[in-house]
Amino acid sequence: MSGGPPPLPLIPYPPWLGSTAAHKVPPAGGSGTGPSGPAAESTAGLGHTVTVPAALRAGLEYAWADSFPGGHSQEQAGVLVQKADGTLAWRRVVDGRTGSLTNGTASWDYPKLAGAGETILAAAHTHPYDASEGGHKDVSFSGADLARLAMSSVPETQHYMRSGDTVFMVAETPDFQKLVTITGEAKLNGDMNKTWDDSFAAARGTIQERSEAATKAVCHQYHLDYYKGKGETLTQVDTAK
Repeated sequence: MSGGPPPLPLIPYPPWLGSTAAHKVPPAGGSGTGPSGPAAESTAGLGHTVTVPAALRAGLEYAWADSFPGGHSQEQAGVLVQKADGTLAWRRVVDGRTGSLTNGTASWDYPKLAGAGETILAAAHTHPYDASEGGHKDVSFSGADLARLAMSSVPETQHYMRSGDTVFMVAETPDFQKLVTITGEAKLNGDMNKTWDDSFAAARGTIQERSEAATKAVCHQYHLDYYKGKGETLTQVDTAK
């Protein structure tokens, strides 16, 4: 597989929900991604599951419903924050942009959504395709969605995405964070984008199958944990297949 450094040897590490990325800048009014992530249950290893918290599920439900204003696709985005009292809340990006939010603009907005004493636990967005674009649903992450995690300007270490009835989630691991340090943010971002693009171009089948193949290639190459499912439970994907 081209477009990236050779994978690091896999090493044992605590569940990714217990990991804080050293290269991430804490959001304004908060302390960065905290020691406990939003999922109710998570264990490193294939076949394990995470439970999407109710606040995030509800936020993505409203975000998806609002993803087709006037019949045209419009990505929606926001963050899951932990408030000072320990409760969770969805904070949404609201503006007049149309089309895609992928080019980093939403990432700049995310830290502004956390108030005093609040911590960003995860971010999320939608992947809508209107009728003129084929009306596709259940389409996985783009290369830019994944590559942005290499950048210190991105506040979260876990990112959720909804397309149709499917929710996808990607999470950083300690091995991924080592790659950021070894490779550098900008180069790793470019490598990840190239790996996704090359894998998507080489894959066959529907847009869902090709985006899934490309997402799995990036997550496997760069040590990101990848989950997907419908409803409140997401299951870890075997990215080696």
